[in-house]
Amino acid sequence: MRPLFLVALLASAAACAPRPGGGASYRDPQGRFAAEVPGDWRVLGPEGARLATFFAPPGADGAPVSVSVMFYPAATPEGRDAAAFVAAHRGSGRPLGPVRDETVGARPVRRYALALTRRGGEYTEDTAVFSNERGVLVVLHDASRADADRTRAGFERVLATLEF
Repeated sequence: MRPLFLVALLASAAACAPRPGGGASYRDPQGRFAAEVPGDWRVLGPEGARLATFFAPPGADGAPVSVSVMFYPAATPEGRDAAAFVAAHRGSGRPLGPVRDETVGARPVRRYALALTRRGGEYTEDTAVFSNERGVLVVLHDASRADADRTRAGFERVLATLEF
């Protein structure tokens, strides 16, 4: 079932606008964020809290690799700021790795990573949480352990070029 889902998902995904140097730019249709991704990644538009999900080409194990961008408005409990988002997720009982405060570009960001077992394999989730007066923007890199290192540069590129 998973291969059919993946084929359908990739077939419905749109390409990002190509940029010189092999990258591609993406601008949310409602103007909520923009970022650059590797040129061979595909994007699936809004779905629920997800503003966009970028898909890297599958690796040797065939598992999907994604970078999802989610927005939580400031009027919601988890959208007040990055600390509120992290606290809400800790309160949900979901295990979080150590939370680090970093700077990406000139922006403060809270980051954490998880190691998970699902679908019979080992996965990692790297999460970056940005906030401004409009709310919280969460960028999540979800990949099998085998693909996490291969696609980390694409995730970091999204973070470094993020306009929010």
